[in-house]
Order: sequence, then C-alpha cells, then structure tokens
Amino acid sequence: MHTTRHPLIAALLAGAASAAALIAVSSSPAAAASASVDLGTVNKCANPLLATDTTGWSSTDGTITRVAASGLSGASWAISTNGKKLVQPKLTVVAHESWQVSGWVRSIGTDITVRIGIDWFNAAGTVISNTFSAYVPVAASTATTGTWTKVSTVAVAPTGAVRGAVSQFATVPTGATATLLDTGCDYELASLGDVKIPKGNLPADDQGPNGWTQTLSEDFNTPEGSATKVGALPDGLWWGYPDNTKITNSTNGVYEPTQVVTVSGGLLHFNGHTEGSSAYAASELPLPKAGQTYGRWDVRYRYLPGSNIAGFKSVWMLWPSSDVWGDGEMDFAEFDNAADRSTVGAYSHRACGQTPPACPTDGAIAKIDPQQWHTATAIWSPGKYTAYTDGHLIVSATTQIATTPHHLVLQTEASDYGPTANPGDVFKVDVAWVVAYTRN
Repeated sequence: MHTTRHPLIAALLAGAASAAALIAVSSSPAAAASASVDLGTVNKCANPLLATDTTGWSSTDGTITRVAASGLSGASWAISTNGKKLVQPKLTVVAHESWQVSGWVRSIGTDITVRIGIDWFNAAGTVISNTFSAYVPVAASTATTGTWTKVSTVAVAPTGAVRGAVSQFATVPTGATATLLDTGCDYELASLGDVKIPKGNLPADDQGPNGWTQTLSEDFNTPEGSATKVGALPDGLWWGYPDNTKITNSTNGVYEPTQVVTVSGGLLHFNGHTEGSSAYAASELPLPKAGQTYGRWDVRYRYLPGSNIAGFKSVWMLWPSSDVWGDGEMDFAEFDNAADRSTVGAYSHRACGQTPPACPTDGAIAKIDPQQWHTATAIWSPGKYTAYTDGHLIVSATTQIATTPHHLVLQTEASDYGPTANPGDVFKVDVAWVVAYTRN
C-alpha cells in the first residue's frame, strides 16, 4: 500500500527544488511546461499605486482624477472620485482559487462606511455571482491629513470564473457629500494560516452537481495519546500500517506508528526519526477501511521547522481499497525526498489495470513553502480528478480515472525514492484537520 513513482515523475522531481513553474506531466516523454504558477505573496493588482496614470481604475457613478497622496507609507498617488462606487483594476482568476483583495480608502468631508466586493465573471463576460465584505467605518479627513482605512475581503472564485471585478462601495449620510480617495490595491492568493475546519455540507459545483455531504470532520480535539501498534488513534476513528512494516523501495525505512504518531493540542503529529539502523515513519487512514467511490477530501497540514530535509517525505493520497495499484492512485499533496523542498506535486496514476510502472501518470508540481500551513484538496468524480493547494488548481486529469472504492492515506515515508535518512534526523509533520465528503 505504498505509492509507486512513474520513472518520468522521478526524473522531473529530481530537479523540483529549483522549479518555479507549474509543470504538466503526461505519459509522453515530451511533457511540456504550462503557465507559471506562484503560490507566494505576490500582488496581482496591476497599477496598484497609480505611479504614472489611472489605468484600470474608474468610477461607475462619478468622475476620477489622479491626485497626490499623503499620510500612507509607500503611496504617492491616489484616485479621487465624487462617486460612491470606485472600481479597482481587474483580477484574473482560476475557479476555486482563494483570493484576498484589499485597498486603502480616505474620505474627505464626512464620516462614511465602505465595503469592498468582487463581481465574478465567466469567459462569456457574464456575472456569475459576487462577494462583499462587511461595511467598515471611515472617519472624515482632509486631502492632506487624517486616516487611511484598509478594506479587504477573502473570497473563493466560483466554478466557471475567469475574472473578478473589484470595487469599493461607499455609503454617505443623507445630505452630506464626500470625496473618496483610494490607492494601494492588493490582490493575493489568500493566506490560509487561520483557516478553521469546514463544517457541514457543500453546495453543488461542476464535479458535484447535486452537492456534497460531509462524512468526516476530524479536528483531533480528541483524547490525546499515541497510536497503537496497528495505527489506531485515541478516538478510534483511524487505523494505519502496523508496527515493523517495511517501507517498499526503502533502504532502511519502517512503518512504526507507536514510535511516530501522537495526538495532542488539537493536532495529529507525525514524528519521523531514526533509531539505530532504522528510519521510522507512519501512515494514518480514516475508517471505514472499505473506502468510497468518488468524493472530496481536504487536509490542513505543515512541515515543522527543521523538517525540510532529505531522507523523509510525505504524500496525501487516495489509494485503491482493493490494494491493486492498477485500479488507480491519486496523490494530491506529494513532496519529493530531497532537502529544502519548495514544490508540491499532485498526480493521477491512471487506472489502467496493470502493475507499475505500466500505467501512465498525469500530474504537475507547484511552488510552495511546506513549512507554512497549507490546505490540500482532492476532488474525484466520474471521469475526472482534480487536486488543489490552498484553493489553487494543481492538476486536472480525465484519462483512465479510477472507478473503484478508494480511501484516504496520510503517509510519511523514510529513505524512500531518494536519499537514506541519516542517524539523528527528525522529520515532523502536523495535521490540523481532515474533512471528507461523499458526492450526492
């Protein structure tokens, strides 16, 4: 029950630490690079500080002027409007991405309230839906003195969205007038460090047209303690590979849940390490063992500082309950066995009915820092498998997709597909929560 690496994937991942682009992987030796992906904190708002002109900025109910700005560090220019709706530069998106959008506003003349919102457009230019923040109070200022107020919201681009129109909306008291100044637009893939465990069912989307029913909501706020010899956690809802199970393709790796897995402080801890000539790792799987056909899984995790070392690795995957690799394996957060990892991979090992490495693999990698909190998502529906990191699509596969029951595996590995773990090495991964859904 251990992930098997297609030779092409192994070759690509050998140099993944320096990769900054999303790299598509197929069964063809001539796998080509796709569009660049950046999961870091890079502002995607064009012309954020109006350095030379007002390109991208407008008002739907007033006139705009580029004016000098004061009192806001880093900003020399702002947009001034006598309208109540100010439109910021547009945002290009991919469906299901999580975005944080913001801007800085000043009101000249009177106290007002302002909110920021996004109108989501599809490729045909039709508005799909919109998202708004709560209204924020903005105190009256003058053109040169007073306060700047940041308004922001975090939103997920809906299915079919390709563009977001970001706007600020002001509410002005009856009989009063105000001039709105705005600058410093900032659009970034959302920082998810404080994301809480999702509760309840999910609405319909393209892979679940009738919605999704939540079947697992595990936040590890359960009795604390260590895993048993068969990987059972204190809450009795998980199982794992038993103690003293050799890790396939590993020189000295052994699954040893009693030595590796603990639950405490609302976290599931994997504490991979070496003892003598053995390197210990572990895997955890939620019950029931029978798994399910189709569904969605989300896992919130991070590597602890000092754990981004060679000799160990991890993969969150959907493994066939038949234990037959040819029934298809779907990896949605896999790191290579290398030092200073800076990429995560997602793969569909096709359900071709043959033994490895005969089944081709489709997949991609994207740049992230594993020592920050991330949310990995797998969505599996008839004829389609998609994987996301922090709401950003990593891979979408539609060829020879699995059709038989699979189950989630949170798997750490030692001395597997790469360097051997050294004496004294420690590899720690925390999991904050896991949720799963069935497809209605």
